[in-house]
Amino acid sequence: MLEVINLPQVGESIVEGTIAKWLKQPGESIKQYEPLVEVITDKVTMEVPSPVEGIITKLLAQEGETVAVGSPILELNVQNETTSEPVANNSKVSRTGFLVDNITQVGPTGGIPTDAVEDSQSPESKPSASRISPAVRRLAQELSINLKEVQGTGINGRITKNDLLAFQQPIEKDPTLNKKTTAIRKTIANHMMESYTQIPHAWTMIEVDVTNLVDTRTRFKEKFASEMGFNLTFMPFFIEAIMTSLKNNMNFNAEWKGNEVEQHININLGIAVASPTGLIVPVIHQAESLNFKQLATQANALINKANTNKLEINDVQDGTFTINNTGALGSLLSKPIINQNQSGIITMEVISRRPHVVGDGISIRSMMNICLAFDHRLNDGYEASKLLNNVKDYLENIPSTFSL
Repeated sequence: MLEVINLPQVGESIVEGTIAKWLKQPGESIKQYEPLVEVITDKVTMEVPSPVEGIITKLLAQEGETVAVGSPILELNVQNETTSEPVANNSKVSRTGFLVDNITQVGPTGGIPTDAVEDSQSPESKPSASRISPAVRRLAQELSINLKEVQGTGINGRITKNDLLAFQQPIEKDPTLNKKTTAIRKTIANHMMESYTQIPHAWTMIEVDVTNLVDTRTRFKEKFASEMGFNLTFMPFFIEAIMTSLKNNMNFNAEWKGNEVEQHININLGIAVASPTGLIVPVIHQAESLNFKQLATQANALINKANTNKLEINDVQDGTFTINNTGALGSLLSKPIINQNQSGIITMEVISRRPHVVGDGISIRSMMNICLAFDHRLNDGYEASKLLNNVKDYLENIPSTFSL
């Protein structure tokens, strides 16, 4: 019996998804719950399993194509399934796919989870039989390729046909040149264009003397690492500075919606992360209710999940304001793009030691720039300067307030 599989609902706010990679091709058989397709949404990238067992007869959506939730994406001939009602020959039944709990979810930019990476780097590792499709096995036999020698690039280390072709004919020129535009890159591009064209961006910057901050971190980093089990970076200080400042400037914890200002009660602070496969912004929810250690713990966990592609849908939803530590990349100044439905984004630039006027003299101090892009429909220069000066005051006077 032929059945049409529709794109499932993967989140209440998600209305469409992009077909990133088909894991099965027409003519191949698939078991129930076996991964069928990788789908990219504006929240996450995930594997969608097949709701039934059968043989794939036709792909109704192509890789790179964006389809609405509930739209047909695949046609297959169902096997080993009994039905309570007779179905006429050659008729088609529509079925919506679904997600199951034991399918690994990864970040919106896709990639291989940590365990898969570790497995692939182990000299004793070898591809699992469940990760190799019949078509890939046939092609490997035709090309006389030992699958144990091939590094899979699919989710969970799955070996694809492209992996075999690349293994047989390695790229000799720089692979960063003339790259094919991926579905992930297209998703990021669409979001950036949407935000930049729909939000009237304004930009401002302030210089901050963070000498006391650098000294404070140095003084507490060993105690922190011993108690918390991970290193103390500057990020938790930046997060608390912004969260504290937003409490006093809640007009930045809002969004412009339908020609009206919608005020948010909770501060859901997004952290921009340059993950190995693209930009992603996990969110610390209700940051206003957390202390320094809790903020540091959540930030560390979210950044690790982003870098190992283990983010879940709720990790990237409902952000109200964003911070980006561009200084970690050596940036001196930046003009960030605001995330859609938010009022602003702050970048913390590189900390550098340079001459600075202190009183009537010149001293070598640790200095950094803080840049703010804000939605000019919600706030003007006065409010933007007030927010930045609150952040500045917190960071410059941290020794008098900070304790573990």
